[in-house]
Order: sequence, then structure tokens, then C-alpha cells
Amino acid sequence: MLTEVIGWKNVPKPIGTALDAGRAKLVDVLGVTDEIPQSKAGQKPSYQSVVSDFQSLSPEDSDMVKSFICQP
Repeated sequence: MLTEVIGWKNVPKPIGTALDAGRAKLVDVLGVTDEIPQSKAGQKPSYQSVVSDFQSLSPEDSDMVKSFICQP
């Protein structure tokens, strides 16, 4: 993303290496390896998509969501 903002087509090797290392460390910390598909990256969630996502949660996760929403 940084290279796109700056507009670099060919990033200098030391900077590219640092960016790759930073990305790898971020993945290790967050544990997320999948990218958000471009088709969904800019979409606002709809009622139907939220309900569908909620219904696909595990029982433990749905209980956490219920307690987050329903308890003050």
C-alpha cells in the first residue's frame, strides 16, 4: 500500500525487503493470512449480510456477539 501511495513501480530492494519483513511480522501478530477480496473491500454490510455472517458463527462467537450487543 505504501508503494502505491508513493507511486513506486520498482521499489528499491532494501525498502522492499523491509516492507516484506514488516508484512510478515504483522501477519504473525494478527494471525490473518487471507486478503479481503476487492469485491468486498469497499462494500458496506447490508442487513442480510450481517444476519448471514452472524448465523455462520460458532456458538461461542455468537454468544460473545449477543453479550456485546445486548448487555450495557
